[in-house]
Amino acid sequence: MSNDRHGFWWSALNELALFAAAGVAIPFYYDLFLRDVERGRFLGEMTRLLDERLLSGDSGRGLTVRAEGRPSPTEKAVFLQGAQTEGAP
Repeated sequence: MSNDRHGFWWSALNELALFAAAGVAIPFYYDLFLRDVERGRFLGEMTRLLDERLLSGDSGRGLTVRAEGRPSPTEKAVFLQGAQTEGAP
């Protein structure tokens, strides 16, 4: 980066301007490109780990995800009636 001026102070000012430009550009490009890639990688790894751990359990049923929200009180009661004590086979 140069402004066609010579001398120590102009050279130092050019170096500071280059440093400032890089200081602004690097976080901008990180947010623009790399953050989405890292988020996708993180979510992929979490999905894989959850699938492995939940499917390796005794029941083999995995996790039930409800898109419509929380179960009704009746559904909760049926679930609790069928539950076993913690740690029991």
